[in-house]
Amino acid sequence: MRAKPSRKAQPPDVGRPPNQQPVAGKFREVVEPDADQLVRLESERLSRELETPKKYWLNTVQLHIANRQLQGAELRVAEHAHWVLREAWDKAANWNRREEGKLAPIELPDANDAHYARPEPLYADNLPPAQVLACIAASLLPKPGDLADDKAILRAAEIFAPSERYAASLPKKPQSGPEDYRAAFSNACSQVTAGEIYRSNKTDSGRLPLLPPLGQRRKSLDASEITGAQTEDAIRKALFKHLEASLPNESRAEFDNRRQEEEKLPLFRCCPSPTFQQLQDARQEQFGDLQRRDRIQVAIVAKCRWERFRKHAEAQLHRKMKTAKARGKKTKRRVTAAQSREPVKKFSGSQHPTSGR
Repeated sequence: MRAKPSRKAQPPDVGRPPNQQPVAGKFREVVEPDADQLVRLESERLSRELETPKKYWLNTVQLHIANRQLQGAELRVAEHAHWVLREAWDKAANWNRREEGKLAPIELPDANDAHYARPEPLYADNLPPAQVLACIAASLLPKPGDLADDKAILRAAEIFAPSERYAASLPKKPQSGPEDYRAAFSNACSQVTAGEIYRSNKTDSGRLPLLPPLGQRRKSLDASEITGAQTEDAIRKALFKHLEASLPNESRAEFDNRRQEEEKLPLFRCCPSPTFQQLQDARQEQFGDLQRRDRIQVAIVAKCRWERFRKHAEAQLHRKMKTAKARGKKTKRRVTAAQSREPVKKFSGSQHPTSGR
């Protein structure tokens, strides 16, 4: 007679029904979501993916560029934020056009609202002549008092010369075509310093903050993890952290393994990836510019700005959900405890509700 196998030798899921999972030695039935629940969950996910870029655009970009024409680093950062918004917007619009989206549509922003308009570049064609600029600048400067004729002429020349140089430094409005893409590429490859980022983050700068603060300082986090914008050193630390995440120092074996996985994707042939040596050269160039020259490309600053805001928003949402879940459990325990403390009514004779039946 064969000995029965011990219970310890059996795997934990032996005898488990197909729709149940073991929980603390017992079986709990797992309820699979139906089609309506799956549609609702997908709609909620896309809605959250749209809400974060919308807050990013309205609270950190549009608030600072309203009724302004932009150039340089400001233009590139604003265009990247608007591109992020439009990408999530298009995903939500595509969902609403599907059959599933008609059951749980996503509320989209108003396309005609000026708050969601694309950033407007500043071109030399949009400016008045340098003489008019000099007159406007003179009216904004403090009055120096009565000046002699020669000093007044010198003062006018001092105002006119910067106005002329500024108008000449602005690009002309390109025609739609290769020139437009070339101008956008040149603008993305321009560089800024940590000092320029720091000065743009000041509340009285009147400019778009290139790496704005995210929250209040906490003891558990350093400056770069909270804001990355309080000091120039914190800015450099935040940019180094972003470069390490976006340009990892992977070995040749790790690169080959990742490339093998990418080759299985259908879009790999349409979007060829850089070689291992090209990635290493790009990493050394970016880190070298930031370490030795204290300069970094505006495109990298724009990506770092968005990634930091996205992660911060996701962390806030996770904390809110965790707090709400803890409060729900605490409320449930209080209700259970209150019910257990209720006195049990005792009936005698004719007072019993079932008596006389």
